[in-house]
Amino acid sequence: MISFACSEDEQSLLDTLGRFAQNQVISDARAADRRQSVDPVVRAAYRDMGAHLLGLPESAGGMGFGLSAKILAEEVLSRSDAAQAVGLDDLGFAAQAVVALGSPEQITRWLDDTDRVWAFASTEADPAAHLGWMATTARREGGAFVLNGAKLCVFNADRADRLVVLARTADGEGLAGIDAFVVDTKASGVQISLEDRMGLRAGRPCRVQLEGAAGERLDGAADTAAALTRLFDIGRVVNAARMVGAARGAMGFAVDYAQDRKAFGKPICAHQGLAFFIADMEVALESARNLVLKAAWQLDSGADATVASCNAAICACEAAVKVTVDAVQVFGGAGFMKDMPVERYMRDVRTLGNALGTPEDHVAVLGEALYGPQSMSPAGKDSSKKVAQA
Repeated sequence: MISFACSEDEQSLLDTLGRFAQNQVISDARAADRRQSVDPVVRAAYRDMGAHLLGLPESAGGMGFGLSAKILAEEVLSRSDAAQAVGLDDLGFAAQAVVALGSPEQITRWLDDTDRVWAFASTEADPAAHLGWMATTARREGGAFVLNGAKLCVFNADRADRLVVLARTADGEGLAGIDAFVVDTKASGVQISLEDRMGLRAGRPCRVQLEGAAGERLDGAADTAAALTRLFDIGRVVNAARMVGAARGAMGFAVDYAQDRKAFGKPICAHQGLAFFIADMEVALESARNLVLKAAWQLDSGADATVASCNAAICACEAAVKVTVDAVQVFGGAGFMKDMPVERYMRDVRTLGNALGTPEDHVAVLGEALYGPQSMSPAGKDSSKKVAQA
């Protein structure tokens, strides 16, 4: 039987993170949004717990809890503030990329110091960049790789020590011909500037301009395109968990308000129309959360999780956008005021929904995984197996 239950150690960590989020993260959420940064005191407390090492294997300096624990932790933090959850993730997808694509020597060398801050640079002006349509290039010059191009919405880039940059090295369909490179943020040819974006402001979204910047190719994967696919699967599920958490946080504020606010002599939540409204929120979020947990379980078991991760990302985005907009509606006109937390949740889930590919990107990947050319090959002729496994 499939079980999504946590181990005793995992549950203890999640309980600790829950108290941390309630006591330190949510109280600073509005101020963090305004100043576009996580309070150093909050960051130090998070690191003291070792939570920034979640999701990494023990061999790479991680806690060894697996991706499911990482995903649950991101949901817990995002209930208080998804932007700070992103801002606190000092290793994040970049470290996952080193593990997925690096050689054993590179993994040891690059991840030996967990005090370093990493940032993952994949997004570009063309929203189809995550499908392989990348304008950033890497070419050999005298035995080394030189990168040119621009990356957008690179979280934590201006405080990072290292970047993992995705760039095209050869012609190819989709992710074929794309490689990952470690780039020193202080290297010549690297320019980083903070962006003034609508959401996830405490995560410090940055623009990274690369003009002849040197990079070291991560060369440990036997099939780079397959490794990148799994990396994006992980990213989709982590972001889906953040969206579910943020939407759950917005719903919590809306329910509390609906219980306190009275109209016609009783709380507004007692009116049938609003009760149905809130019930629809619960159904949407619980559906998305179960898809997230299933995808996390498949990733931890080593199974192909592309279909499951796309399902989770698509459903979580749709549910989170709907729930946060509806939460604002519960507050009426006051819900759009910046003093109201539901307004911040709404902005953050919009940004999360596009952070590692748009929902349309996930639909395209899902369609290819279910009905693409590989499903017509002799090895994958029976596509019903894929649907059943997903």
